[in-house]
Amino acid sequence: MDQTASAAAVLTARCCIVGGGPAGMMLGFLLARAGVDTVVLEKHGDFLRDFRGDTIHPSTLEVMHELGLLDDFLERPHNEMRQLEGQIGMERLVIADFSHLPTRCKFIALMPQWDFLDFLAAQARRYPSFRLEMECEASDLIVEDGRIAGIVAATPRGALQIRADLVIGADGRHSTIRQKAGLEIIDLGAPIDVLWMRIPKHADDPPQTLGRIDTGRILVMLDRGDYWQCAFVIRKGGFEEIRQRGLPALREEIARLAALDRARLEELRDWSDIKLLTVAVDRPSATRRTRCRPSAASASTSPSRMRSPPPTSWCRGCAAAATSVRRSTRCSAGAGCRRASSSACSC
Repeated sequence: MDQTASAAAVLTARCCIVGGGPAGMMLGFLLARAGVDTVVLEKHGDFLRDFRGDTIHPSTLEVMHELGLLDDFLERPHNEMRQLEGQIGMERLVIADFSHLPTRCKFIALMPQWDFLDFLAAQARRYPSFRLEMECEASDLIVEDGRIAGIVAATPRGALQIRADLVIGADGRHSTIRQKAGLEIIDLGAPIDVLWMRIPKHADDPPQTLGRIDTGRILVMLDRGDYWQCAFVIRKGGFEEIRQRGLPALREEIARLAALDRARLEELRDWSDIKLLTVAVDRPSATRRTRCRPSAASASTSPSRMRSPPPTSWCRGCAAAATSVRRSTRCSAGAGCRRASSSACSC
């Protein structure tokens, strides 16, 4: 939007991050730690979302150690997976063993995502340059003189403007910021979707996480202490067909694949107990629908005094940025382009 309502409250920051998921919260923490005035917006009133990614891998735990967060993190309730097992047909095998990793933590930590986000928020709040705005949903960009100057958001208290030198969209696959900025997404396609559900766990169940593969069916069972969080892999777009066959048929299929007594599957009482995750594999396009220039590093820089950058495309050979200068296209990878000698590359 080019003009905003003057009645809206206004905040200012060097950086505004839209989206309080793991990426947005970790980035907010890192920027605040570096002394950058940062505000993170989260449209919900809390972080309580079920069936979200809640595995923290050894490489991430290593980074948390380097940041001085690991000891406090491991004091929070979590499970540890030191190896992963799978069963293909009747054969059981170890798929991954983390004991050989050159990291401090030789395991994957399992923690509900809301606890992880609460932890990051608490750590970030130690820095005066960090601010977290809950129930604050970004609805539009502020565009002035062809530059993104901030965002407009809706809150229970009314409209809010956040003026920022840099706006970062970390608001997920259906990103409002990406759409408003005109950034294109290329859908690479995915052949599967996933049905998430909870199945009760018994005291005599084996504790390890297990993947089961049999006759074109895949079921992953994640140990959550008192229940199994299960992911049933289905054909892309096949959920409606499964619904038509009925819930009893699905319970029967999962019980057979998981080798569990069918009484446990009765806990899946209706379709609301089953969550569909539509799997998407995509990447940003090199093109965009609009030509708004990104926000400058400093708000004091006058847009009228800035030189327009040369047009940018992408080298087809190496995927590096290529800048058009005097009608010739030069790839920023230069001689390092792996396809510099190919006609497919315009270096």
